[in-house]
Amino acid sequence: MLASVAAVRAATGLPVGVTTGIWTVDGDVRRRLELVAGWTGTDRPDYASINLNEPGTEELADLLTSLGIGIEAGVWNAGDARLLGASSFKDRILWVLMEPVDREPAAAVATAAGIAAELARLGITVRQVRHGYDLATWPVLRAALADGQDIRVGLEDTGVLPDGAVATGNGALVAAAARLADEA
Repeated sequence: MLASVAAVRAATGLPVGVTTGIWTVDGDVRRRLELVAGWTGTDRPDYASINLNEPGTEELADLLTSLGIGIEAGVWNAGDARLLGASSFKDRILWVLMEPVDREPAAAVATAAGIAAELARLGITVRQVRHGYDLATWPVLRAALADGQDIRVGLEDTGVLPDGAVATGNGALVAAAARLADEA
């Protein structure tokens, strides 16, 4: 993984982030910590995502901080926002990655709005990076831009463009998102 981080950083000159999703280690919290502890040297990621709905977030956040790796807080719903608000690391996050998992567009937009309201209520004012899944992707992105927030898109999120056409790759999705941003 570290070689990939180094290659992407060298090719783009951009900060590189990775997941710490518990699914990557079959639910093994200890194994996740062992792997992250090995992220040393100049090839380590610039930031890593922590999903608030997973076990072991406090210890993971402390480990990332000790390694000089920034924290992206993955929040899927208002309950996750409350978990972030109660965490010891809420003041150490770079941003909130808002990930409403609803596949129905109106529900995903409503979930994102609920998360944003809960974050505001909790006084968490870092920027938000929002994305959606499947057909909900584009309405979530439009609402994020209307709210002045950042967006993310890629094949992990959707394989279709705003008009419903199948995307030929990440480049087509990013170009479509850039057009949305220009229109906003």
